[in-house]
Amino acid sequence: MLDILYMTFYVIKVLKRLILGEPVMKRFLSLWIGCALLGACSHTTEVCGTYTGVLPAADGPGIETTITFSQNGAFTERQLYLDSDTAPFVTRGVFYRENDMIVATSPSAPTFYYAIEENAIRQLDFNRSIIKGPLSNNYVLKQVDSCH
Repeated sequence: MLDILYMTFYVIKVLKRLILGEPVMKRFLSLWIGCALLGACSHTTEVCGTYTGVLPAADGPGIETTITFSQNGAFTERQLYLDSDTAPFVTRGVFYRENDMIVATSPSAPTFYYAIEENAIRQLDFNRSIIKGPLSNNYVLKQVDSCH
């Protein structure tokens, strides 16, 4: 329910900016309108659920990450830097499935890409490619819950 309220609030905010002639992120607006017109994006139920794991961090032991993809095309991501006193970062936005990949877009963060694997998702780089190197397997988030 909160996801729907968040998305509705955001659409109203974007429409207000459009009416007032303020700049709007065209890509995010077109994505959201497209999702709304298609009934909260097609194929979202196939990835619907919660995924969790510890992603690599440049200056620490890792980033505890949990991302939930809802049936309505919304996602919520919570990231907590391990061994840090900072509060968790929470990002909300919309997602859609593109073949065997999830594209997650938010007005407050860059677009992220995830490869769909069996009972897991793998974070990709910004070119939509698998991250190579010795930490490659650390970019996998395991599915811990699915939508009912």
